Amino acid sequence: MFDTIDDDDVELPVSPVAESTVEDLEEYPPLHRENYKGFKTDLLKWLLRTGKAPDKGDGYAIETVRQTHYRIEHAYRWKWEKDGITTDFTPDDADDLIKLLNARTTKPESEVAKYQKAIKRLFKYFNRAKGRDYEWDPGYLNSKGGSSMSHSYFKKYELGRLYEAALEISDFRSYNNKSLTPIERERLSHHLADRNGVKVDEIGPEDFKEAGSWKYPSIIAVCCDTGLRPIEVKRSNTEWINLRDQELVIPSKESSKGDSMWEVVLSSEATRALSNWMDERDALKKYDDSDAIWLTKYGNPYSSGSLNNLLNKLIERANIEPRNRDLTWYSIRRGVATLCANEEGIHNAKEQLRHKQIETTERYIHSGSEEREKLADSKW
Repeated sequence: MFDTIDDDDVELPVSPVAESTVEDLEEYPPLHRENYKGFKTDLLKWLLRTGKAPDKGDGYAIETVRQTHYRIEHAYRWKWEKDGITTDFTPDDADDLIKLLNARTTKPESEVAKYQKAIKRLFKYFNRAKGRDYEWDPGYLNSKGGSSMSHSYFKKYELGRLYEAALEISDFRSYNNKSLTPIERERLSHHLADRNGVKVDEIGPEDFKEAGSWKYPSIIAVCCDTGLRPIEVKRSNTEWINLRDQELVIPSKESSKGDSMWEVVLSSEATRALSNWMDERDALKKYDDSDAIWLTKYGNPYSSGSLNNLLNKLIERANIEPRNRDLTWYSIRRGVATLCANEEGIHNAKEQLRHKQIETTERYIHSGSEEREKLADSKW
């Protein structure tokens, strides 16, 4: 880390500012110094081994990690001047730093962009290796440190396409699936009989083949209403669901931001999809001992990686063109914020997105193309 460290055949790159950083650390207690050194060692190993594509186990090139290390060191030294030595670095810290760098005439935008990439890699480490849920989109910070539009969000019609694609790719369990036990096949047969309004002895392999699953449609419908973060999808459980009042009630202990309970509204379409899924879910054995609303086919809670894999399939099925956008699961959340703010107002968007501060909501929203078209028409 501060010197080149050989461990498990992984050689960690030395940062160009590492030596001066060690000198800065001397004024702090020994345990703080050791804690920070250990943190940076773990970070660099993760970047080298799996940081580029964690789900595939692909790491960044050593020169990329060296340059990332260099800029993260600078970021932390700036942070220490404000708050003292720490291993934490928050999205608010990132905002402040990028604004500061943008304000310096000696830092061209290309260099600021490199700091943005380094900080995003740091947040990826926090989220994937440490279980945090730091969301940060530097796209709204322009060269003056102010607000600008990020294009990485789904438009209203694209959210609808995602839902339609989910309806198309959601297959029901196969009647002849070898992993399907006789008891589970019987449970699913009873479910399909109730769904189709027929007797259970009338259900056969063809009915299983023609039936679709409501799992994917319910995930997309709920998230297109509420903008659930990946960590919230992972934590979601059946106690959140209030179908009678068409809402999700997220308790304070499960909220990924702050300590408030949130009541978020569901549309009629999302409520129907979720209700249909809950009926189907009750027939699936892997949910017998789980209160999770959704599990992957392997029986695990959804993660950022598995949600983005699902999203990529839906984007392809829906023929949605990226058009220079980096479309991820958070693009759904940004699309929800924009749609809600444009149609219901920013304060309703703040509540639906579960933001503590209105300023956070302002970063997410974009003026929709329809609104800009009306503005353009009003000028002539």
